Amino acid sequence: MVFDYDAEILRELTDSLQARGTWLKVCAHPEQVAPLLHERWQVQAPEYLMAAPVNETAAVTPDGYRLFLSTTGKVADAELRDLEGNVAARGEWRTPMASPLLTRL
Repeated sequence: MVFDYDAEILRELTDSLQARGTWLKVCAHPEQVAPLLHERWQVQAPEYLMAAPVNETAAVTPDGYRLFLSTTGKVADAELRDLEGNVAARGEWRTPMASPLLTRL
């Protein structure tokens, strides 16, 4: 995922990534991105990134769920699991990014 649109970095990525089926999500308009792509790439229908301001309020875990936190290097992971251990939500925060990347909501 490319959060900060940079034409040079995008061009380098699309030239170097060779594996079929590789997805590259870019936070920019398709009209900006398409001219920079190597011919083997295809622009698909836009998808939208959900965003919300981050505050420093302590998280409250809903009844029936447990929060698991871990950190590896510059990546902090959080998982919200029900009491049977099933993942309800997962997120990660990569520094120096200012915003977390949430997955499996």
